[in-house]
Amino acid sequence: MSRLLSFVLLFAWLPQTTAAQTASDAVNTLQQGIVEILKTVDEGNSNDRFERFLELVNATHDMQTITRLTVHRAWRDLSPENQNDLVNTVTRLSAATYASRFKKYNGQQFSVKQETDSRGGAKLVNAELVLNDGKTIAFDYLLKNTDGTWLINNILVDGVSDLALKRAEYRDYLATGGYDNLLKELESQIARASDD
Repeated sequence: MSRLLSFVLLFAWLPQTTAAQTASDAVNTLQQGIVEILKTVDEGNSNDRFERFLELVNATHDMQTITRLTVHRAWRDLSPENQNDLVNTVTRLSAATYASRFKKYNGQQFSVKQETDSRGGAKLVNAELVLNDGKTIAFDYLLKNTDGTWLINNILVDGVSDLALKRAEYRDYLATGGYDNLLKELESQIARASDD
C-alpha cells in the first residue's frame, strides 16, 4: 500500500469540517469521532484505537494552549524544544485517556444542548453523553477560534474542570522534580492508560 493511500485511509473516517465551522460543529466533530471509533475499531485493538484518538484530539483540541495553561508560569521557563516535547506528550496522554475511557460501543449517544458566548471571544458548548442504561454525563466545552477554526481549550465533566485538575497535578510534579519529573510522570500515565 502506498504512503499516500495509507494517509488517505487514516483520515477518511474523520467527520468533515470547514474553516467556517461553529464551536458546536467542533464539539460534534469530537463526539461523532468518538462514536465512529467505538463502532469501527475492535475493542482489543488498542494501538489502532490510540492512533485514531490521537488524530481526533489533534483535529479538535488546541493542545499547545491546553499545555501552556496547564503548566502555567513554568511554560515561559521552558526552551522551545522542551515546550514542543511537552505538548506532544500531553497530546499523547489525552489520546491514551480517551482510548482508555471509550473502548466499546454500547449504544452511547452524545448530543449538543446549547452554545453561549464566554469571555474573550470564547464559546461555551453544553453537551451530554447518554449511556445505554439511561444515565447522563454533562460535558461543557470551552472553545476559542484559532485561525478560523474552533478548537477545544478546556472540558468540564459534571462541572469539574479538566484543566484545573491537571494544573494542580502538574504543579506538584514540577515542584518535586522539575520538567524531567513531569515528563516521567506523564509517560507513566500514558503507559497505565494503555494497559487499561
